[in-house]
Amino acid sequence: MRGVSLTSDWTWTRATASSVDAAAKTVSWNCEPGSDYWRTTASGVVSHNGHALLHPADGDFALSAEFAAPLSERYDQCGLILIENETKWFKTSFERDGDIFVGGVATSGTSDWSRSPTDRLTSLKVVRQGTTVEVYVHEAEAIWSLIRQLTMAGHLQVGLYSAAPTGAGFVTCASNVELSLG
Repeated sequence: MRGVSLTSDWTWTRATASSVDAAAKTVSWNCEPGSDYWRTTASGVVSHNGHALLHPADGDFALSAEFAAPLSERYDQCGLILIENETKWFKTSFERDGDIFVGGVATSGTSDWSRSPTDRLTSLKVVRQGTTVEVYVHEAEAIWSLIRQLTMAGHLQVGLYSAAPTGAGFVTCASNVELSLG
C-alpha cells in the first residue's frame, strides 16, 4: 500500500473553516449546527450535509485518525466516513448521547445504528480488503479492537467527518491521519 498525503486529492463535502497541516498529519475544522448523515430510520429524518474531508479510494485501503472534540450536545459526533453515494455510505464515530459512545451507521437506502459506551475519544481505523471493511477502535497501547465488519465494494470517497444535528456546532481535530491505498 502507498501512503497518501493530506495535500493531494482531498475535498470537503461542505465548505467550512478548516486548517490542514500535512506535515503534522492534522486537520481541524468547524462543524456547523444542523449537520448530519442519517437516512429515514426511526425519526424519518434524511440528512446528507455533514462536514467530510474525503479522498477517492478504489480497491484496498486503510484509514485511521485520532479524534479530539468537545462533543457536548446530544448526537454531536466525529469520526471516519466511507461514501459511495447519498444513499449508500458508512460512518464510524464517537458520539454524545448523555455519555460518549463509539459505534457505526451503515446506510443502504435506510440507516442502521450500533454503539457501545466508551470513556474517551481515541483513534478509529477502517480497513478494506477486497469488499470487506473492518472497523476498529484503539483501546489501549497497541491494541485495536474490531467493532464491526461489513461489505462495501467499488469506488468510494473516504475520510474524516463531523456532524452536529441538534447542537450549536463545535470544532473537531483529527491527528495522526493516515490513509494508505493499494
